Amino acid sequence: GQRTWLWLRRSVAQSLGVSLVAGIGSTPLTAFHFGLITPVSVLAGVIFVPLVFILLSMALLAAALYPALPPAGKLVNRMNGYVANACVVTAQRFAAIPGGHYQLPLESGPFLLVYDLEHGAGATCFSGGDGSVLIDCADRYSFKRRVVPSLRRLGVAPDSVVLSHPDGSHLGGGGVVWEILPIRQVLLPVESSRSPAYRAWVSDAPRAGIRIRQAKDFHEIPMPDGARLEILHVPDSRSQNAVADNRVAIFRLRWRGWKLLFTSDAGMGTELEMLDAHTDVSADVIIAGRHQSDATLCDRFLDAVNPQAIVASHADFPPEEKLKPETVEYWRSRG
Repeated sequence: GQRTWLWLRRSVAQSLGVSLVAGIGSTPLTAFHFGLITPVSVLAGVIFVPLVFILLSMALLAAALYPALPPAGKLVNRMNGYVANACVVTAQRFAAIPGGHYQLPLESGPFLLVYDLEHGAGATCFSGGDGSVLIDCADRYSFKRRVVPSLRRLGVAPDSVVLSHPDGSHLGGGGVVWEILPIRQVLLPVESSRSPAYRAWVSDAPRAGIRIRQAKDFHEIPMPDGARLEILHVPDSRSQNAVADNRVAIFRLRWRGWKLLFTSDAGMGTELEMLDAHTDVSADVIIAGRHQSDATLCDRFLDAVNPQAIVASHADFPPEEKLKPETVEYWRSRG
């Protein structure tokens, strides 16, 4: 009994020692690259060290078995999948411990960051000293691989989301967003959509404690750093079967004397609808995406907005997301 108790204490002490050294050694890297300090990693390492040892051992065993006995190699790999899931669950449980990790405020000044993403995805982060907001969340892949690492590097964790339209390239995959970020509220452009990711925002987000707000119920909403987000256009709620790019809500951000117009993927049809309704669309900057089939930023709309600058999305693929050089030259010719 004494020998067993001694072995157990030594094993725990060795695990804590390895975990402590690993935590100290990795802290500068995680602080610089992710903006995170994770004191809970010392305790988590006690569980992770044996789990990772099992994970790597089974992976090596599967690699050795597969050339001679493919079914046995596959079986070991499938069993190893349960070990990998146990690692993920362990990480999630330790990450949920209060005070277990701290986000470093690496970027203290207010900023507006428009992401340059692939395949027509869209996301923008607006951050002030008193909070930060995501205006669209990109697609699931870009959100996890581009947006989240960027936010961690900047040291900001948005708690609010504004969605422009029910397009999968702007919804972040739905539940993935609030699983990673401390989202408390979301502003939705329409009440319903056929998009699975959008239905997740409508039905699953409230169960996760996120307040749902409909754009049709507001003329403007307060934003960080004293800014205001004006809701200039809300799509017809009855157009559920229309393509997502025809169901775009248009926002204008008033911030420190600037007016920034977010047209997202709206096409000329939406632009003309706003102009025919005599909507004031004047702005200093247009932040625009690409409609999948309609023209965008028509002359009549540009005359009404009279912008000083245009921030326009561009992607080589698919072809409809490509910004033509002659279009850019024409915009420049207008000043």
